[in-house]
Amino acid sequence: MPAVQTFAIVSTLLVGGVAIFFSYRLERARQQLKSKNRELTRRLYELSISNELADKIGYSLSIQGIIETIALTATRLFDSITTISYAYVDG
Repeated sequence: MPAVQTFAIVSTLLVGGVAIFFSYRLERARQQLKSKNRELTRRLYELSISNELADKIGYSLSIQGIIETIALTATRLFDSITTISYAYVDG
């Protein structure tokens, strides 16, 4: 086998191996990015709910209104099948 053919085969295998390696690294980076994106989306949602809750509580002078706000916010925060109940005893 002439040297030119050997060089062509070796270089093709080398380039193919490098392409597979970088393809694997790219896919792994995409998966990590998706995971971080989901985590940041969840954190942003939690912060927006906390901010909304703080705003509503800050403007309310009624304990019952604050309790209602917390209960309504909790139902939004958790799954739709979750039941939130509260009792307010005056006096």
